[in-house]
Amino acid sequence: MRQPAQFSDPCNSAFQRMKTILFRPFDAGKWFVLGFSAWLATLGEGGGGSSYQGNVPSSGTESGEDGASAEYQGAIAEFEEASRTAMQWIQENPWVIGVAIGAILFILALMILFCWLNSRGKFMFLDNVVHNRAEVKLPWSKYRAEGNSLFRWAICFHIVTGVVLLALLAGTGFSLFSQFSESETFTSSMLITAIIVAVVFVLILLMIGYIWTLVTNFVVPQMYKHRISASAASINVLSLQRERAGALFVFFLLRFLLGLASLLIILAFGLATCCVGLIAIVIPYLGAVITLPITVFFCALGPEFSRQFGSKFDLWSNYPPPIESP
Repeated sequence: MRQPAQFSDPCNSAFQRMKTILFRPFDAGKWFVLGFSAWLATLGEGGGGSSYQGNVPSSGTESGEDGASAEYQGAIAEFEEASRTAMQWIQENPWVIGVAIGAILFILALMILFCWLNSRGKFMFLDNVVHNRAEVKLPWSKYRAEGNSLFRWAICFHIVTGVVLLALLAGTGFSLFSQFSESETFTSSMLITAIIVAVVFVLILLMIGYIWTLVTNFVVPQMYKHRISASAASINVLSLQRERAGALFVFFLLRFLLGLASLLIILAFGLATCCVGLIAIVIPYLGAVITLPITVFFCALGPEFSRQFGSKFDLWSNYPPPIESP
Protein backbone atom coordinates (compact mmCIF):
# COMPACT_ATOMS: atom_id res chain seq x y z
CA MET A 1 0.00 0.00 0.00
CA ARG A 2 1.45 3.35 -1.01
CA GLN A 3 2.12 5.91 1.66
CA PRO A 4 0.33 9.29 1.49
CA ALA A 5 3.71 10.99 1.81
CA GLN A 6 4.46 10.23 -1.81
CA PHE A 7 1.77 12.75 -2.77
CA SER A 8 2.94 15.48 -0.39
CA ASP A 9 5.46 17.10 -2.71
CA PRO A 10 4.48 16.93 -6.40
CA CYS A 11 7.28 19.36 -7.31
CA ASN A 12 9.93 17.04 -5.91
CA SER A 13 8.29 13.99 -7.49
CA ALA A 14 8.16 15.71 -10.89
CA PHE A 15 11.76 16.86 -10.51
CA GLN A 16 12.95 13.36 -9.60
CA ARG A 17 11.03 11.89 -12.52
CA MET A 18 12.61 14.45 -14.87
CA LYS A 19 16.12 13.59 -13.63
CA THR A 20 15.54 9.88 -14.11
CA ILE A 21 14.06 10.29 -17.60
CA LEU A 22 16.74 12.63 -18.92
CA PHE A 23 19.91 12.03 -16.87
CA ARG A 24 19.85 8.46 -15.53
CA PRO A 25 21.51 7.70 -17.83
CA PHE A 26 22.02 10.63 -20.17
CA ASP A 27 21.23 9.62 -23.75
CA ALA A 28 21.55 12.27 -26.47
CA GLY A 29 19.49 10.20 -28.90
CA LYS A 30 16.66 9.94 -26.38
CA TRP A 31 16.78 13.72 -25.87
CA PHE A 32 16.31 14.43 -29.57
CA VAL A 33 13.44 11.95 -29.98
CA LEU A 34 11.75 13.07 -26.75
CA GLY A 35 12.40 16.68 -27.75
CA PHE A 36 10.43 16.12 -30.94
CA SER A 37 7.36 15.00 -29.00
CA ALA A 38 7.84 17.92 -26.61
CA TRP A 39 8.02 20.29 -29.58
CA LEU A 40 4.72 18.96 -30.94
CA ALA A 41 3.11 19.13 -27.49
CA THR A 42 3.96 22.83 -27.16
CA LEU A 43 3.55 23.83 -30.81
CA GLY A 44 1.73 27.14 -31.18
CA GLU A 45 1.59 27.82 -27.44
CA GLY A 46 4.19 30.60 -27.38
CA GLY A 47 3.33 33.80 -25.46
CA GLY A 48 3.06 37.31 -26.76
CA GLY A 49 2.21 40.77 -25.64
CA SER A 50 1.02 44.06 -26.89
CA SER A 51 0.94 47.62 -25.62
CA TYR A 52 -0.93 50.80 -26.32
CA GLN A 53 0.48 54.25 -26.06
CA GLY A 54 -1.47 57.42 -26.44
CA ASN A 55 -1.92 60.94 -25.13
CA VAL A 56 -5.00 61.86 -23.14
CA PRO A 57 -6.03 65.49 -23.75
CA SER A 58 -5.67 67.69 -20.72
CA SER A 59 -8.52 69.90 -19.54
CA GLY A 60 -6.14 72.71 -18.74
CA THR A 61 -4.64 73.45 -22.17
CA GLU A 62 -4.18 77.02 -23.26
CA SER A 63 -6.23 76.57 -26.42
CA GLY A 64 -9.39 75.71 -24.41
CA GLU A 65 -12.48 74.19 -25.93
CA ASP A 66 -12.07 75.95 -29.29
CA GLY A 67 -8.51 74.65 -29.62
CA ALA A 68 -9.59 71.12 -28.67
CA SER A 69 -12.42 71.29 -31.19
CA ALA A 70 -10.06 72.53 -33.92
CA GLU A 71 -7.60 69.73 -33.17
CA TYR A 72 -10.44 67.20 -33.26
CA GLN A 73 -11.73 68.48 -36.61
CA GLY A 74 -8.21 68.46 -38.02
CA ALA A 75 -7.66 64.88 -36.88
CA ILE A 76 -10.97 63.83 -38.47
CA ALA A 77 -10.02 65.56 -41.72
CA GLU A 78 -6.63 63.81 -41.78
CA PHE A 79 -8.28 60.46 -41.09
CA GLU A 80 -10.81 60.96 -43.88
CA GLU A 81 -8.07 61.99 -46.30
CA ALA A 82 -5.98 58.96 -45.40
CA SER A 83 -9.03 56.71 -45.82
CA ARG A 84 -9.79 58.14 -49.28
CA THR A 85 -6.17 57.70 -50.33
CA ALA A 86 -6.13 54.10 -49.10
CA MET A 87 -9.42 53.24 -50.82
CA GLN A 88 -8.23 54.80 -54.07
CA TRP A 89 -4.99 52.80 -53.94
CA ILE A 90 -6.92 49.58 -53.29
CA GLN A 91 -9.25 50.31 -56.21
CA GLU A 92 -6.23 50.81 -58.45
CA ASN A 93 -4.62 47.61 -57.12
CA PRO A 94 -7.47 45.10 -56.60
CA TRP A 95 -5.01 42.23 -56.33
CA VAL A 96 -4.23 43.43 -52.80
CA ILE A 97 -7.64 42.22 -51.61
CA GLY A 98 -6.98 38.74 -52.95
CA VAL A 99 -3.53 38.65 -51.35
CA ALA A 100 -4.94 39.80 -48.01
CA ILE A 101 -7.70 37.19 -48.07
CA GLY A 102 -5.19 34.52 -49.09
CA ALA A 103 -2.84 35.52 -46.27
CA ILE A 104 -5.65 35.41 -43.71
CA LEU A 105 -6.80 31.98 -44.91
CA PHE A 106 -3.21 30.71 -44.88
CA ILE A 107 -2.68 31.93 -41.30
CA LEU A 108 -5.96 30.34 -40.19
CA ALA A 109 -5.03 27.05 -41.87
CA LEU A 110 -1.61 27.16 -40.22
CA MET A 111 -3.18 27.79 -36.81
CA ILE A 112 -5.57 24.86 -37.30
CA LEU A 113 -2.68 22.61 -38.36
CA PHE A 114 -0.65 23.65 -35.30
CA CYS A 115 -3.63 22.98 -33.05
CA TRP A 116 -4.08 19.49 -34.52
CA LEU A 117 -0.38 18.62 -34.20
CA ASN A 118 -0.33 20.07 -30.68
CA SER A 119 -3.32 17.97 -29.63
CA ARG A 120 -1.78 14.74 -30.91
CA GLY A 121 1.63 15.71 -29.57
CA LYS A 122 0.37 16.16 -26.02
CA PHE A 123 -0.55 12.48 -25.78
CA MET A 124 2.68 11.41 -27.44
CA PHE A 125 4.76 13.44 -24.98
CA LEU A 126 2.71 12.41 -21.93
CA ASP A 127 3.00 8.74 -22.88
CA ASN A 128 6.79 9.07 -23.14
CA VAL A 129 7.00 10.75 -19.74
CA VAL A 130 4.74 8.18 -18.06
CA HIS A 131 6.66 5.21 -19.49
CA ASN A 132 10.12 6.85 -19.45
CA ARG A 133 10.79 6.24 -23.11
CA ALA A 134 11.22 8.08 -26.41
CA GLU A 135 8.66 6.82 -28.90
CA VAL A 136 7.03 8.62 -31.80
CA LYS A 137 5.09 6.22 -34.02
CA LEU A 138 3.47 4.10 -31.26
CA PRO A 139 1.83 6.85 -29.17
CA TRP A 140 1.04 8.91 -32.30
CA SER A 141 -1.15 6.13 -33.67
CA LYS A 142 -2.35 4.70 -30.35
CA TYR A 143 -3.88 7.94 -29.11
CA ARG A 144 -5.25 9.12 -32.43
CA ALA A 145 -8.88 9.19 -31.25
CA GLU A 146 -8.03 11.06 -28.04
CA GLY A 147 -5.86 13.55 -29.92
CA ASN A 148 -8.58 14.29 -32.47
CA SER A 149 -11.14 14.69 -29.68
CA LEU A 150 -8.90 17.19 -27.91
CA PHE A 151 -8.35 18.99 -31.21
CA ARG A 152 -12.07 19.47 -31.75
CA TRP A 153 -12.53 20.64 -28.15
CA ALA A 154 -9.61 23.07 -28.43
CA ILE A 155 -10.88 24.55 -31.70
CA CYS A 156 -14.30 25.23 -30.15
CA PHE A 157 -12.66 26.67 -27.03
CA HIS A 158 -10.43 29.03 -29.04
CA ILE A 159 -13.34 30.16 -31.21
CA VAL A 160 -15.60 30.91 -28.23
CA THR A 161 -12.91 32.74 -26.25
CA GLY A 162 -11.76 34.63 -29.34
CA VAL A 163 -15.31 35.79 -30.11
CA VAL A 164 -15.84 36.89 -26.50
CA LEU A 165 -12.61 38.90 -26.39
CA LEU A 166 -13.16 40.46 -29.82
CA ALA A 167 -16.76 41.36 -28.97
CA LEU A 168 -15.61 43.00 -25.74
CA LEU A 169 -12.90 45.02 -27.47
CA ALA A 170 -15.06 45.95 -30.46
CA GLY A 171 -18.01 46.96 -28.30
CA THR A 172 -15.82 49.04 -26.01
CA GLY A 173 -14.03 50.68 -28.92
CA PHE A 174 -17.31 51.60 -30.63
CA SER A 175 -18.75 52.96 -27.37
CA LEU A 176 -15.68 55.08 -26.61
CA PHE A 177 -15.52 56.36 -30.18
CA SER A 178 -19.18 57.37 -30.07
CA GLN A 179 -18.73 59.20 -26.77
CA PHE A 180 -15.58 60.89 -28.05
CA SER A 181 -17.38 61.99 -31.22
CA GLU A 182 -20.09 63.65 -29.14
CA SER A 183 -17.93 65.32 -26.50
CA GLU A 184 -14.83 65.86 -28.68
CA THR A 185 -12.68 65.19 -25.63
CA PHE A 186 -11.69 62.34 -23.35
CA THR A 187 -14.07 62.56 -20.39
CA SER A 188 -13.84 61.02 -16.94
CA SER A 189 -16.71 58.63 -17.71
CA MET A 190 -14.80 57.34 -20.72
CA LEU A 191 -11.74 56.80 -18.53
CA ILE A 192 -13.80 54.87 -15.98
CA THR A 193 -15.32 52.76 -18.76
CA ALA A 194 -11.87 52.00 -20.16
CA ILE A 195 -10.58 50.99 -16.71
CA ILE A 196 -13.57 48.73 -16.02
CA VAL A 197 -13.26 47.06 -19.42
CA ALA A 198 -9.51 46.60 -18.89
CA VAL A 199 -10.16 44.90 -15.54
CA VAL A 200 -12.84 42.67 -17.08
CA PHE A 201 -10.50 41.84 -19.97
CA VAL A 202 -7.73 40.79 -17.57
CA LEU A 203 -10.18 38.71 -15.50
CA ILE A 204 -11.37 36.93 -18.65
CA LEU A 205 -7.76 36.22 -19.64
CA LEU A 206 -7.10 34.79 -16.15
CA MET A 207 -10.20 32.62 -16.45
CA ILE A 208 -9.08 31.39 -19.87
CA GLY A 209 -5.62 30.66 -18.46
CA TYR A 210 -7.13 28.78 -15.52
CA ILE A 211 -9.35 26.66 -17.77
CA TRP A 212 -6.48 25.86 -20.14
CA THR A 213 -4.28 24.93 -17.17
CA LEU A 214 -6.92 22.43 -16.06
CA VAL A 215 -7.16 21.08 -19.62
CA THR A 216 -3.43 20.50 -20.12
CA ASN A 217 -2.70 19.22 -16.61
CA PHE A 218 -5.85 17.27 -15.72
CA VAL A 219 -8.19 16.78 -18.69
CA VAL A 220 -5.48 15.43 -21.01
CA PRO A 221 -4.18 12.95 -18.36
CA GLN A 222 -7.78 11.81 -17.77
CA MET A 223 -8.22 11.21 -21.48
CA TYR A 224 -4.91 9.38 -21.57
CA LYS A 225 -5.61 7.13 -18.56
CA HIS A 226 -9.22 6.19 -19.27
CA ARG A 227 -9.12 6.46 -23.10
CA ILE A 228 -12.14 8.78 -23.12
CA SER A 229 -13.16 11.86 -25.07
CA ALA A 230 -12.36 15.44 -24.12
CA SER A 231 -15.97 16.03 -23.08
CA ALA A 232 -16.05 13.00 -20.78
CA ALA A 233 -12.69 13.93 -19.25
CA SER A 234 -13.91 17.50 -18.75
CA ILE A 235 -16.86 16.18 -16.75
CA ASN A 236 -14.46 14.29 -14.47
CA VAL A 237 -12.34 17.39 -13.93
CA LEU A 238 -15.42 19.59 -13.35
CA SER A 239 -16.51 17.15 -10.65
CA LEU A 240 -13.06 17.42 -9.11
CA GLN A 241 -13.26 21.21 -9.41
CA ARG A 242 -16.45 21.25 -7.34
CA GLU A 243 -14.96 19.01 -4.68
CA ARG A 244 -11.40 20.37 -4.53
CA ALA A 245 -11.62 23.91 -5.92
CA GLY A 246 -9.08 25.25 -3.42
CA ALA A 247 -6.48 22.62 -4.30
CA LEU A 248 -6.85 23.23 -8.03
CA PHE A 249 -6.56 26.98 -7.57
CA VAL A 250 -3.39 26.46 -5.50
CA PHE A 251 -2.03 24.35 -8.36
CA PHE A 252 -2.86 27.14 -10.81
CA LEU A 253 -0.89 29.63 -8.70
CA LEU A 254 1.95 27.13 -8.27
CA ARG A 255 2.06 26.50 -12.01
CA PHE A 256 2.09 30.25 -12.68
CA LEU A 257 4.94 30.94 -10.25
CA LEU A 258 6.98 28.01 -11.54
CA GLY A 259 6.39 29.29 -15.07
CA LEU A 260 7.87 32.65 -14.07
CA ALA A 261 10.81 30.87 -12.44
CA SER A 262 11.44 28.83 -15.59
CA LEU A 263 11.37 32.03 -17.65
CA LEU A 264 14.01 33.54 -15.38
CA ILE A 265 16.12 30.40 -15.77
CA ILE A 266 15.89 30.68 -19.56
CA LEU A 267 16.84 34.37 -19.42
CA ALA A 268 19.78 33.58 -17.13
CA PHE A 269 20.87 30.87 -19.56
CA GLY A 270 20.68 33.37 -22.40
CA LEU A 271 22.76 35.95 -20.55
CA ALA A 272 25.32 33.33 -19.51
CA THR A 273 25.78 32.36 -23.16
CA CYS A 274 25.89 35.97 -24.40
CA CYS A 275 22.41 35.56 -25.97
CA VAL A 276 23.59 32.64 -28.12
CA GLY A 277 21.45 30.34 -25.99
CA LEU A 278 18.36 32.49 -26.53
CA ILE A 279 18.89 32.42 -30.28
CA ALA A 280 19.13 28.62 -30.16
CA ILE A 281 15.98 28.36 -28.00
CA VAL A 282 13.82 30.29 -30.46
CA ILE A 283 14.80 27.90 -33.27
CA PRO A 284 11.93 25.42 -33.77
CA TYR A 285 12.58 21.91 -32.43
CA LEU A 286 16.11 22.78 -31.25
CA GLY A 287 14.63 25.01 -28.56
CA ALA A 288 12.40 22.14 -27.43
CA VAL A 289 15.46 19.89 -27.06
CA ILE A 290 17.38 22.52 -25.08
CA THR A 291 14.49 23.26 -22.71
CA LEU A 292 13.51 19.58 -22.37
CA PRO A 293 14.18 19.42 -18.58
CA ILE A 294 11.66 22.23 -18.01
CA THR A 295 9.09 20.71 -20.36
CA VAL A 296 9.37 17.22 -18.87
CA PHE A 297 9.07 18.67 -15.35
CA PHE A 298 5.87 20.53 -16.19
CA CYS A 299 4.44 17.55 -18.06
CA ALA A 300 4.87 15.40 -14.94
CA LEU A 301 3.82 18.09 -12.46
CA GLY A 302 0.06 17.96 -13.12
CA PRO A 303 -0.22 14.15 -12.99
CA GLU A 304 1.99 14.05 -9.87
CA PHE A 305 -0.22 16.65 -8.20
CA SER A 306 -3.45 14.84 -9.13
CA ARG A 307 -2.30 11.54 -7.59
CA GLN A 308 -3.55 12.78 -4.22
CA PHE A 309 -7.13 12.63 -5.55
CA GLY A 310 -7.15 8.83 -5.82
CA SER A 311 -6.46 6.10 -8.33
CA LYS A 312 -8.92 7.63 -10.81
CA PHE A 313 -6.46 10.50 -11.30
CA ASP A 314 -3.25 8.49 -10.82
CA LEU A 315 -1.46 7.81 -14.12
CA TRP A 316 1.00 5.52 -12.37
CA SER A 317 -1.52 3.44 -10.42
CA ASN A 318 -0.66 0.39 -12.54
CA TYR A 319 3.04 1.18 -12.68
CA PRO A 320 5.88 1.32 -10.14
CA PRO A 321 5.71 3.97 -7.37
CA PRO A 322 7.03 7.50 -8.00
CA ILE A 323 10.75 7.77 -8.59
CA GLU A 324 12.61 8.73 -5.43
CA SER A 325 16.06 10.17 -4.93
CA PRO A 326 18.72 7.56 -4.18
